[in-house]
Amino acid sequence: MSRYFNRSQRQMMDRALPAAPSKQADLNRVLEEVSQLGIANEVKRAPVLSSCRKLRLPVSSDQPLLLAKSSVPEQAIESYRALRTRLMRIQADLKLRSIVMSSAMAREGKTLTSFNLALSCSRMINYRVLVIDADLRTRGLSRLIGDPSGPGLSEVLTGKVVEYEDAVMGTENHNLYILSGGRHPGQTSELFAGTKWKEFMNWATGNFRLVIVDSPPILPVADFEEIVECCDGVLMVVRAYQTRRELLKKTTARLEPKKLIGIILNGLPPTDTAEYKDAYSKAYTAPPTVGDDPDQKTAQIARQVETVG
Repeated sequence: MSRYFNRSQRQMMDRALPAAPSKQADLNRVLEEVSQLGIANEVKRAPVLSSCRKLRLPVSSDQPLLLAKSSVPEQAIESYRALRTRLMRIQADLKLRSIVMSSAMAREGKTLTSFNLALSCSRMINYRVLVIDADLRTRGLSRLIGDPSGPGLSEVLTGKVVEYEDAVMGTENHNLYILSGGRHPGQTSELFAGTKWKEFMNWATGNFRLVIVDSPPILPVADFEEIVECCDGVLMVVRAYQTRRELLKKTTARLEPKKLIGIILNGLPPTDTAEYKDAYSKAYTAPPTVGDDPDQKTAQIARQVETVG
């Protein structure tokens, strides 16, 4: 009985053995199909973006854009590079694909910061960036790039544009794409409250490594809360010697803490940064002065900051 059982088991195993290569073959076939599907998607995606309208970015001494022919101080360029590096680290840690650039009030520099940051990021290899003018009340980013004609975000949100690539514009920098504000004059908060904004952002984050949204200021209007709902994080722009402390506190209270990924100090005078660099280098070269109290100096600096607000 035992010999019969063993022989039967061997026969069953022999019949079962050929099934393993069959399963492996099926697995290989599935992997190949998935791989081909991924390649097909990339092949399909490239012509979609290559069919976008082309925009030549304006070069003007009035607008300090980080373009090849612009005369932007090296100090500003390095600042944007440092901001780009920190943003990419945060993006890698938190898996962010979209960020909203905003401020407490108007005229703090969020639009110029949004566009220059997008320019800086797009210079990275295989790093495709889309920057969106979502401040439909002022359309500051659209005016910054020459107020291009054609459909923009407002036409996307109202359903006048069905194929998103008809509204998105490419630039001479092959990694940089722009979506202007468009021409819709209506109530903007209602536009963002619909489903079109979420649908567009799903498409954008699937086609770009990073989406930067230039939004209205947080305190004056209600648009921001609708915009940020479909984005991963928020960068706050704070104007040096201008943004008041109480406004900043009120602004951050309206944000989800997990979405606030950083604050950018903008508009710091060159003399301040030069003094900082000098002090930083002297800290490693100059011997300490007898009688200096580091705690006293720290307290003095804190009082100066408190005075500035």
